[in-house]
Amino acid sequence: EITYGDWSSDVCSSDLTNPIAAIRARKVARSEIEAFTPKELAALLNTAGVDLLPTLLLGAFAGLRVAEAQRLRWDQIHWEERHIVVEASGAKTARRRTVPICDALRDWLLPISKKSGPLWPGSVWDHSKLQRRLSTEAGIPWKDNGLRHAWISSRLAQIQNENQVALEAGNSPAMIHRHYKALVTQREADRWFGLRPDNQQGRLIAMTPLR
Repeated sequence: EITYGDWSSDVCSSDLTNPIAAIRARKVARSEIEAFTPKELAALLNTAGVDLLPTLLLGAFAGLRVAEAQRLRWDQIHWEERHIVVEASGAKTARRRTVPICDALRDWLLPISKKSGPLWPGSVWDHSKLQRRLSTEAGIPWKDNGLRHAWISSRLAQIQNENQVALEAGNSPAMIHRHYKALVTQREADRWFGLRPDNQQGRLIAMTPLR
């Protein structure tokens, strides 16, 4: 970022034959990534209704952006092949990609899955309204794309492969390295992907203790 003060002071005190060379670029601090914790995710999943649950799960356990999850259809989830196809028309980057279905996503989403139709049949506004209501009821401040950010960080901690995570997330390896590397530990990642539903009691089971 370059301000007028920087430009004027630098140029006036330098050789005007090349004024551009005299301009000093000011470094801008990059924003911190906001991600949910395993404990916060547990609270959200235990509170969410079945209408909102699919898009939440795709963010938490497949790293889809909120808008991508809203546009996804059930027939894009291939259970036998264990991957999700994000079509170019529904991706932010306008590039087709596949995302693996982890055990946690399968255990949560398969019991409520359908054969066809959109995962989210409502409007973007209705989805945002339900997210705000969920945030209030669960007592967890909402973090925009915080589920995706947590998935990327946890996935990277698990497999230690920036290129692979970038492909699955629809991002660049440089962006993954810059914003997500070493944000969570291996143990925290295991806790994230270790969350499971208890279909008999309607409560969440954590494979590792939530603290």
